[in-house]
Amino acid sequence: QVTEAEARQRGEKCYTSAAEARRNCQETTKTCWVCINGQVSQLTEAQARARGLRCYASQQEAQQNCRENIEKQCWVCVNGRVSQVTESVARGRGLRCYSSQQEAQQNCRETPPVEKTCWVCVSGNVIQLTESQAKGRGLTCYSSQREAAANCAQGPKPTPRVSPSRPPLSRVTPSPSPTRKP
Repeated sequence: QVTEAEARQRGEKCYTSAAEARRNCQETTKTCWVCINGQVSQLTEAQARARGLRCYASQQEAQQNCRENIEKQCWVCVNGRVSQVTESVARGRGLRCYSSQQEAQQNCRETPPVEKTCWVCVSGNVIQLTESQAKGRGLTCYSSQREAAANCAQGPKPTPRVSPSRPPLSRVTPSPSPTRKP
């Protein structure tokens, strides 16, 4: 038995009777086996309840349930970087799973980002360039071909088409037939 001040100082709870203290003491010291992040540990039942963990009567039972609830991990490659995720996360992101970090590194290549393109007006012609090319040439980017054509100073010129070379067709115009006079 301690004073209320001593109990507060130690971080302990005060009870109105010895029987109530014994009841609560047994409840807080009774332990069970739990699974935390794939690892089996022993906690008091009160601690397990407070953390929302399921109590198991034996270490063996906890280990069995712990193994069943751990989702299998795999190695993936994302933008040239190897990392470990659960198989369901990899599936959800459309990533290929590798069984080892080494295998993932061997198959991991950084994929260059696709550069965004835009429409520009060059010498009266509407063409498509990457945004960095347009910026480097001091050209205005437009989000559509139509917008670029509308803002093109000389208007859009049709793209010349190469046709197979043939001799020009000569037109023969029939001459009028002589008329006979009777």
